[in-house]
Amino acid sequence: MAYSIVYSEGAKRELRRRSQRLRLELTRRVQALASDPAPPESERLYGSWEGHRRLHVLGTLRVVYRIDHPVRAIDIVKIGGRGSIYDG
Repeated sequence: MAYSIVYSEGAKRELRRRSQRLRLELTRRVQALASDPAPPESERLYGSWEGHRRLHVLGTLRVVYRIDHPVRAIDIVKIGGRGSIYDG
């Protein structure tokens, strides 16, 4: 059974700001998480982001997400550039 994908309001807003090409690639990569929530190219985060994972998309673009195993959901927390994604 696949995981459902849930975007935070901030992640939805950031997705809308991106070009169509980036939106398509981001959506494709995020949808792939539904069948494999922890692919080898994703990385666990530490410190204040403990419990989250990071996925690189096209260069410096990152997706930060959390896997909620009991409800089988992937919570997309943030989407942004490498330099600003971990702020606040």
